[in-house]
Amino acid sequence: MGANGDIFIGSSTNIIFGKADEVGLVRVGGGNTAELTKKEVTTTGLTYGTEFQHTVSHIENYLLPNLELLRNNLLTTVPDVNSYTNNKNHVVYV
Repeated sequence: MGANGDIFIGSSTNIIFGKADEVGLVRVGGGNTAELTKKEVTTTGLTYGTEFQHTVSHIENYLLPNLELLRNNLLTTVPDVNSYTNNKNHVVYV
């Protein structure tokens, strides 16, 4: 196995996250009609303590790519950070 079989042992906090569909109603044109919307979002929330034993291979090929996916889903790409105005009703990471 070599270095990929090296094992890290410790304690940590698990954070549950995953993809979900966000369903909502959006008012159309300020009138009395609404449109059903659906978009894919990343959800987080539940955390709990744990102990772990992971190989280098598992950390590099599974854990880190999933953390990178979570991070990237929270980021917003903008052409120019200095001229960006957040007009949403939540925090935006750029």
